[in-house]
Amino acid sequence: MAGEVAPESLDLHDPDIRVMSPVKCEFVAVLAGDELLVDGRLRVTVQFRCGRCGEMFEKDVEEPAFHYDCQTEKGIEFVDLTGEIRESILLSFPVYPVCRPDCLGLCPQCGANRNRKPCRCKPPTDARWRALDGLVG
Repeated sequence: MAGEVAPESLDLHDPDIRVMSPVKCEFVAVLAGDELLVDGRLRVTVQFRCGRCGEMFEKDVEEPAFHYDCQTEKGIEFVDLTGEIRESILLSFPVYPVCRPDCLGLCPQCGANRNRKPCRCKPPTDARWRALDGLVG
C-alpha cells in the first residue's frame, strides 16, 4: 500500500529545516494473529541550511527500512503510524547537513561565502610559533 503524510505532521519548528513535500510511504502490512507487522520505506524532500556556507538547499531524505510492529485489539479498524513515521524520518535527517561535499564554507575572517567568489583574506598567523620564526637562517 502507498500513501502520504502531510508535511505539517512532522511538527518541525526549526527555521533551518523546511519540509517541502508530503512524506511518501510505501508499506507492506501483515496481520499475524493479533500482531500487526508493517515494513516499508519513507521519502520526503527537505530544505536544510548548510552547516558550512549557511545557504538553504534541498535534499531527499529516505528511510529505506521502516519497521513497526504492535499488538492489536480485536475489532480495531486502523492504526495511526504518524508518530512512528515522524520519528523515523527525523532520525534519517543528516546530523551536519552540507549543500555539497566540496562546499568551501564561509571565510572565518570576513564572512564571505567562498563558494560564490574566492576570498582574498590571508590565513591568521599562529602566535604560538612566533618565537621560532627567528631561528630559521
